[in-house]
Amino acid sequence: MEQSHLFERSVSPIYVYYREIQSSDLHNRTITESEPVQNFNEVLDGFEAQTGEHHFSELDMEPNPEMLIEAIFDTYPEHDDQSCAMLVNDFCSNMMTSARQEGKYAVLIVTADSIFICHTDSKEKSITKNVDVIERLLDTDNVNKYAEFRQQDGETIVRHYERHQTKSLSGWLGISDTQIAYRDAGEVQVFTEIDSSTCAFQYTRDEFEEKFLLPEGEYELIEGVLRTPNNEYSVTQVKFGNRLYDDTEEFLQDFHSLYYEVKSYREHFNQVASSMEPFQSKLYDNKNCVTEGKNGRNLVLKEHDDFNIAFASNKIEIAESWLVDLVRQFNDGTETQIYHAGRPFSKDAFRVGSFQIFNETEAEDLEKLNLVYERIQKAGTSDQLTSILSYVIFSVASEWVESPLSHFFNQLAEKYAKRLDAEGVILQAEDTVIEFKARDWFTSVEDEDQIADRISKEIHGDTRLLVGGIDEEQQQIKPIDGGRFDSERNQRIREKVLERNGNLDHIHLQKISLHNGDCLLFIFSTQTNDFGGLEEVV
Repeated sequence: MEQSHLFERSVSPIYVYYREIQSSDLHNRTITESEPVQNFNEVLDGFEAQTGEHHFSELDMEPNPEMLIEAIFDTYPEHDDQSCAMLVNDFCSNMMTSARQEGKYAVLIVTADSIFICHTDSKEKSITKNVDVIERLLDTDNVNKYAEFRQQDGETIVRHYERHQTKSLSGWLGISDTQIAYRDAGEVQVFTEIDSSTCAFQYTRDEFEEKFLLPEGEYELIEGVLRTPNNEYSVTQVKFGNRLYDDTEEFLQDFHSLYYEVKSYREHFNQVASSMEPFQSKLYDNKNCVTEGKNGRNLVLKEHDDFNIAFASNKIEIAESWLVDLVRQFNDGTETQIYHAGRPFSKDAFRVGSFQIFNETEAEDLEKLNLVYERIQKAGTSDQLTSILSYVIFSVASEWVESPLSHFFNQLAEKYAKRLDAEGVILQAEDTVIEFKARDWFTSVEDEDQIADRISKEIHGDTRLLVGGIDEEQQQIKPIDGGRFDSERNQRIREKVLERNGNLDHIHLQKISLHNGDCLLFIFSTQTNDFGGLEEVV
């Protein structure tokens, strides 16, 4: 049986325009021969599988694109290159954040009864004007969003689709982003067993958000159980859009990821991290973009209402300007929401000081670091002590969490290390967690067993932080000779301390190198089962 389509398409000439979002060079192609026209129409028919629909009169478009669309229809089969170029440019100017990355293209297709415009990913860093360009750009796996204005029975119907929900296409069309058809859209169906029969509770996306996510909602989906205001039910499966979930937590993570619009950033991180292109300059993670070089081309644009999106990794360095902002927010106790695009999203954030991190982690007992952070927030803490304690927090956190989030923490730790002054004043008394030790406390004995004995007596098998290289009476940094405590010796001392403390699982012993070759030492002990090990920072 011959396949039927939503519309029967014209076999009149087809005009195609395309340009990279970041470029101003517009390419065009005219298709007139019957067989290529039919083949092209089949490509367009491939987008009919999932689509939303509006009447053109229902849109609240800006006057300029609305006028251009009407003019292009009115003049066909004649066509004005300038009108088509202006429509493409207007569409591109409305693309936001990730939609403007390198390798992303806009394609405009004009037929006798249709204007089709889409945003697509070439999956390559550059694309040349060869025979298969359009076919590759219009592969359904590459098209991220599209709108088709279709003349039918005397009126214009608008079809639309997005792979992930954003505000780019909906804003251009002048409709709510909830009205766009997108791949993950659809009702949420929660399947339960009631009296040996399967029963499905169905919610639209808006209903699910209102009932389950908002503070005033009275419904809960947790650990395989659906709780309503009147009852609770055992959940067997959840269907969201076209996907089935056997695990309610997995569904909730995906729903929250979509709700907060962070999925696309995961994809862009993977693209940058796995790129085979030899970048000419170092990559920098700025607050609003990732660039090649400090002032180079944008690789990723970042714009999010809820989170600071981090890309820091072993390949990507946090830009100095953003580091300064992050340090200030951490020191001031400013609540800061962070999502690292290189790790799975978690709706349940973990906290490191004033930073809420919305990523999955297997690390445990991170709240022990917040005991140290509480000391920073006490009145009278000097800049020097704040830098030391913050270094400890981020250095230990970088050992506990998974990569690439660990690199984000490690780069923050290094920033604090650079802020230390060998003559700095501390100005804070010791307490039950933190204790300062003078240089001689570590250097007056050479025997590693004796040093391990001293440390063991101080930590008492509990959560403790010893900071060495600080004169206890003068409250001033008096650093230790860094050459006497290299990483191998520190590792041996650490192992000896562990042997003497049966109820302590882990000891973090590390030196903070200062500019003149001297160092500070810190020993952070916790009763946690999740510790990475020892590392020297230079």
